[in-house]
Amino acid sequence: VSTAGHSACVANAFTFNVPQISSVVHTNGASSGASSVTLVGSSFALSRWSNTVRIGGTSSMASTWISDTAMVTKNTCGALGAGTITATVVRMTASQTSLFSYGAGGPKVHKLVALTNSPSTGSVSVTLVGCGLAETVRIRVGGTACQSTSWVSHSTVTCRLAAGVGSGHTVAVSAVASKESLINLIAYSISYTSPTVSSSLVSNAPTTGSTSVTVMGA
Repeated sequence: VSTAGHSACVANAFTFNVPQISSVVHTNGASSGASSVTLVGSSFALSRWSNTVRIGGTSSMASTWISDTAMVTKNTCGALGAGTITATVVRMTASQTSLFSYGAGGPKVHKLVALTNSPSTGSVSVTLVGCGLAETVRIRVGGTACQSTSWVSHSTVTCRLAAGVGSGHTVAVSAVASKESLINLIAYSISYTSPTVSSSLVSNAPTTGSTSVTVMGA
């Protein structure tokens, strides 16, 4: 407030209503994504602010402001089951659970990023990009579970490889939903570096055997 050249102010004395989500139009979409979902609520702003929407923790492909009470978003791929819808309007957030769910469909992986070969010791991270990768996703390479699996989004997950040998190991991705295990075998394979022998500490032995030989290599 300014009066006769003097000013006074009070911090945090006024706030705008936070956005609210009351319902959605189209409450179910394919796990492959690309479905249009209309959010109905209030306080979505009075102009085209940079509103963002996340479904099940994953950002939507695009969001379009319609009015103070409606906006349309196009969902990305998701995992079977219900997902929380979160809308952000000018740094204010609204969330509602169980308003939208994805239909049946096992996890799908489109590509492996940056790695198709690993040292036999493992402990190397590989990133899988696809669709329907739930937070419960598990990855096995050649029948052996990864040391750890880190969920990033419904389209990205990383796996820390266990130790192994051999080549052409199939990557299997599984997700548990509705008490059933959905498994997808990936057309990509991972190979472990072949062992090499550099030297041995004993180069000659009697024909009778029983001699210890130390082999060195990697």
